[in-house]
Amino acid sequence: MVALFFAQYKRKFAGELILVDDGSTDSTFHITKPLSQHYKWLKFVRYKPNRGKGYAVRQGISAAKHDTIVILDADLSVSVSELLRTYDNMLFNDVPFVINGYRHFFKEQPMHRKIAGIVFRKLITLLFDLPVRDTQTPFKVLHKIPRKLIDIFECDGFAYDIELLAKVYKAGFPLIEQQVSFTDDPDSRVTMRKTLKMIKEILKIKKKTSY
Repeated sequence: MVALFFAQYKRKFAGELILVDDGSTDSTFHITKPLSQHYKWLKFVRYKPNRGKGYAVRQGISAAKHDTIVILDADLSVSVSELLRTYDNMLFNDVPFVINGYRHFFKEQPMHRKIAGIVFRKLITLLFDLPVRDTQTPFKVLHKIPRKLIDIFECDGFAYDIELLAKVYKAGFPLIEQQVSFTDDPDSRVTMRKTLKMIKEILKIKKKTSY
């Protein structure tokens, strides 16, 4: 779907698509690899073992050649079509900024996901003074942000968003919210156990950034 979308708008999106395989054990790589024969702008980053979402995002950023970087989850819970709403800003704006998605849910989330989300957001509000309501939305646009800033975040887990946004905002770059349509994945890997792990990661981030 992503490949077809980029092909359709190839006159607009003169960039690259980087797929990061975070040590998967399924057939993801073997299914998607043949696409690179048809789409030269499609790149792969693959490694083993699994290192975590933050590590995967960091590898994708390091492999990117352009000064505008869009971060999306592979399950497309936020559609790549949301890029059309930000296209003009990305193309014509020379001022560095970050767009952070704010989720609009099409369907009700399971109760455990709701509880985890509420606890998580309350904690973020207490620890960080970020001008965004939903740090974990899998839709972020980093526009002309210095690489030395976005290449240095250390969190390898799901809480990488917090460290990335906190460092960018602390450095003086604006964070802009954009509401995006979000489809909840019933097969999501985010569990209560992982949420507790994220909380530990956040406390480490708070200590390291002194934010």
